[in-house]
Amino acid sequence: MLGIEVEYTMERLTADNAKFIGGFNCGSDAIDLSEYLTEHALDDNECVTYIFRTNTNKVIAYASLSCTAIVENLPGNSALNKYIPSVLIDKFAVDEEYHGLQYEDGNEELTLSEVIFFRVLDEIYRISNEIIGAKYIVLYSTNRAYHFYIKCGMGTFENEMRVPNDPYIDECTPLCIGPI
Repeated sequence: MLGIEVEYTMERLTADNAKFIGGFNCGSDAIDLSEYLTEHALDDNECVTYIFRTNTNKVIAYASLSCTAIVENLPGNSALNKYIPSVLIDKFAVDEEYHGLQYEDGNEELTLSEVIFFRVLDEIYRISNEIIGAKYIVLYSTNRAYHFYIKCGMGTFENEMRVPNDPYIDECTPLCIGPI
C-alpha cells in the first residue's frame, strides 16, 4: 500500500524557529507532551529538542534528547555497579494529524511516525559517534506507545539494568537499543 510522501526538515529548536510550534498537538492524555513543546522545551536546560517541520512550517513531530547513564546490575556490593553512558530520548511526539499515516518509502511499509523516529535514532548515532560516546539509547515508554517502540527495534532492559527511582516514569516501561 502506498502512503504519503511528506517532506520535512529536522532542526534544533531555537528562539528563531519556536514561532512554528504553537499549533502542535500530539493528542496525548497521559503526559501533556504538546504543552512541554510549546511551554517548556525552549528553556529546558536538561534536554535538547529537535523539531520536524514541513516546508509550510507545520511542526509534525519533536524529540527531546538528554545524556544519562544506566546502571548495570552487578552481583554483590553496589559500589561495583557499572554506569554506562547513554542517550535518553526524554520525549518523542508526533502531531495527531500525522498519527498512523503510511509513508511512501520504497518497498518498506512504514508509518511516518516510524520514519521520524528512525531519523531521531540516526541523529543519536551521529552524536554518539562524533560527540559524546554513548553506548545505549534509552527511553521510558507509556503503555500507549510501547508497541510502537518495540516495532522500531527497542527492547526491554529492566532485568539487566537498574531503573531510576523517578515518579515521572513510574508507570513507564524502560526500553533501550544498544550497544550502539
